[in-house]
Amino acid sequence: MATTTAKIQFMSTDLVSDTLDLSTVMTLYTSGTTTGMSKTTGLARYSTATTSETKLLEAGDYTDSKAHKLYIKNTSTTRSEYVQITTGTIASGSTTIGRLYGGEWGLIPWHGASDINVIQSVTGITIEWMLFYE
Repeated sequence: MATTTAKIQFMSTDLVSDTLDLSTVMTLYTSGTTTGMSKTTGLARYSTATTSETKLLEAGDYTDSKAHKLYIKNTSTTRSEYVQITTGTIASGSTTIGRLYGGEWGLIPWHGASDINVIQSVTGITIEWMLFYE
């Protein structure tokens, strides 16, 4: 059984009236169990010469309604360059989840029923990603 954990820490001395130091850890389990997530796509890097919406993950390749988690990072060092993340089919219309600006990353729960797509604000941004899945 694999044991994979994710940790996030927020620290600030000027966001609220007191110093903020919040840390939390999550173990990646399969759906509704205490069995560790044991499959991954492996760490990948993706870059394209277009700013059109392109498919990153195809829903048909994964089981629906599972506890999949997508790690995704915009590796650009230019803060104004963003990667927009969408779900759904490109041809039928997709829904925007949000944007990651240069240097930002996210750990996103994915149900596996809709494609994951990306739109780059400029060409040549390298996106780093890994899917943990069942």
